[in-house]
Amino acid sequence: MKNLAKNKMFKSIGLFAEVSVSYHNNSVLEMDNHIQNHFQNCNQQSIRSRLYLCE
Repeated sequence: MKNLAKNKMFKSIGLFAEVSVSYHNNSVLEMDNHIQNHFQNCNQQSIRSRLYLCE
């Protein structure tokens, strides 16, 4: 009986870990896309000023 309870507990912990990891990965990916889009927008505006700086 104790082993059954332990197995259930470990399964639920494993499931929780998987869910939180996948949630974390998704939110990181979303943030990454958001940041990349932001930088692309900024880069298009600041490419000219950067060219002046490089020269």
